Amino acid sequence: MADYKKNRKKKGELESTSAVLNSLFKNSKLSQQFTRWSVWNNWEKIVGSEICQYSSPINYFNRTLTIWVEHPIHIQNLQMIQNELITKINEFVGRSWVGRLRFDLNATNKPTGEVSDKFF
Repeated sequence: MADYKKNRKKKGELESTSAVLNSLFKNSKLSQQFTRWSVWNNWEKIVGSEICQYSSPINYFNRTLTIWVEHPIHIQNLQMIQNELITKINEFVGRSWVGRLRFDLNATNKPTGEVSDKFF
């Protein structure tokens, strides 16, 4: 809450919903879930439209982000830029959140377009 007060705008100015949520969730138990939701919903912004076409985050545990990938050739491509992807994700989150990426080809894990319970 101290961060919220510190970054609060002057009286009469509105804050964005995102800024309010970020300040509320930053140090709470909901922080992990909010971060996962945010990465899920901004995947294209984080990795770019080309990579987004054949990949989606499906799970996060112990600093490892599991990403569903459409085809083995894409896994090879992503492995070559793995460090860059980790950097992009961590920059988006604003802290060192991901330490490792894991790639999954299992079609049953393919996202349906809705946020998966497995991801949370």
